[in-house]
Amino acid sequence: MIRKNLANGVTCLNLICGCLSILYCIRVDLQTAASFIVAAALFDFLDGFVARLANAYSEIGKELDSLADVVSFGVAPGFILFSLFYYDSNFLGIDFDPMRNWYSFAAFLLPCGAALRLAKFNIDKRQSDGFIGVPVPSIGFVVASMPFIVFDNKTPEWLSIFLVHPITLIFIILGLCYLMLSEIKLISLKFKTYDVASNKSKYILLVSGVILFFLLQFKAFPLIILSYIFISLTIGKESKEIV
Repeated sequence: MIRKNLANGVTCLNLICGCLSILYCIRVDLQTAASFIVAAALFDFLDGFVARLANAYSEIGKELDSLADVVSFGVAPGFILFSLFYYDSNFLGIDFDPMRNWYSFAAFLLPCGAALRLAKFNIDKRQSDGFIGVPVPSIGFVVASMPFIVFDNKTPEWLSIFLVHPITLIFIILGLCYLMLSEIKLISLKFKTYDVASNKSKYILLVSGVILFFLLQFKAFPLIILSYIFISLTIGKESKEIV
């Protein structure tokens, strides 16, 4: 019984990290909030690994995983984006009032997009070997990187101001929602075999991702996701890893 529920326990740790991320958004500690999204992604990876190891797949686990992902990679990033609209007031010298600055509620389009993406994924039989649309955790990584970019002392002030400008944030939100719900075909990082020839794009993505993360840490996530899309649409198609 314990073995069967071990993977669900790991999924719940993913959910708890998402809740803690929201809590730290409320406390206006966005880098800690972003760190909990990264921790949630680690547990999101581990629950599948534990399920395979314990041979404990279940329909409950599948649905629980999606519900946890909505919170950790949809709602929590939505709160980070909403908070960045708040920081916009500090940079631009405007009074922040969510009821007056109604555009700030655009941040909550992201949780809606994440929920729609996960619902679509759960019933779409075409996504057994790859993804159609960018996976929700990848979008969570992009948003999680933003506090580390905006509030890094090495980031030029003009870039920080640009990233938290309302128009920029709205375009980022709409772009991320589009990527989640689009029909773009992307590779999966699940390995059926480990030979290089049939997994060329996966190995290239893993190596480039490690190098970018080593050089830029959390700030590398947007570049890694762009690399993921580019490699999927070029090398992945050429090597028949996606159809």
